[in-house]
Amino acid sequence: MDLITTAIEPVIAIAEAVYELFMKDKANQEQCQRLARCVRTLLQTLDSLQRQDDLTRHSVELRQRLVALKDTLQVAEGLMCKQESRGQLKRLLKAHKTSDRLEELYERLSDEHNQLTLLLQVEQREAAGTTIRKVEAVQEGVYEANTKVSAMYDTVDSAVKTVGGIGQKLDNSQKQMDSLHDKMCHSQRSLDELNEKVEQLIKVNPGVPSVVGPGVPSVVRPGVPSIEPKPNPGVPVTPAVPALPQDADKLLGAVRAQFVEKASLPLLKQLLDSLQDERVLNGEEAEAVLEEQSARADRARYLIDVVRKKGCKASQKMIAQLRQKDASLAETLGLA
Repeated sequence: MDLITTAIEPVIAIAEAVYELFMKDKANQEQCQRLARCVRTLLQTLDSLQRQDDLTRHSVELRQRLVALKDTLQVAEGLMCKQESRGQLKRLLKAHKTSDRLEELYERLSDEHNQLTLLLQVEQREAAGTTIRKVEAVQEGVYEANTKVSAMYDTVDSAVKTVGGIGQKLDNSQKQMDSLHDKMCHSQRSLDELNEKVEQLIKVNPGVPSVVGPGVPSVVRPGVPSIEPKPNPGVPVTPAVPALPQDADKLLGAVRAQFVEKASLPLLKQLLDSLQDERVLNGEEAEAVLEEQSARADRARYLIDVVRKKGCKASQKMIAQLRQKDASLAETLGLA
């Protein structure tokens, strides 16, 4: 702004005054008209310089050009003022000399105009180059941002696929566990059926080994009556225990609602202790029944569901314990 105020604006003021003087002159009208056009072009160039955002890069060179232009314009102003003050006769006598000086002024003004125009073009080229570099920097930043966004999308997509794969594996594992559980229950039922057939075979075919006492085989021979042990009058006879159902887990599911309704809290605690002793439940599962469930019905529901999920064997053990702890309830539920 200092350069514009101290150098450009004074030159514009002198140029406007010189332009008016050239337009008024009649003695050398053709040359003055040409000079007026040159000055008008200079004014347009000076106006363009005023509009530049930053002239500090060329302040020294520009100031030199403006000083030279100002000197030339002052010479032109002095010449035209002197010419205007002369009488008609003197103008005619000095016309040839004045014409030479006007031609010289035209050449000087044209040269100064060319220098300023060149300076303005350099400034514009540099400004355009700066703008282009800024645009390229912005484009490069946008490209880098797009690259990062694409990489983030790829990462998210990969993570989604990984999570989906893990979920699929978990589903497959659960299906395999369910299938294995079904096979175990089926195997248990098949084994129980096989035991029943063996017992029937022993009854039908004498001479087939039977089990008398734990692990002691004996042979029933044809024609030889077997000796049945006589009961001791002083020893109470233990009643026969009903066989446990082969589909115990399904049976528990059938009586679940009645068990939840009728099982008392003391009975639930006894069942928990016994099922822990038989390794049906671990400590954490037993604590979950009592601590995580506040209502009695919720505890009963949680207990029977946990045992059912563990399969046929676990369900058989719970039914056996229920028969021992509360025979009346077992009979009511149809589990006796």
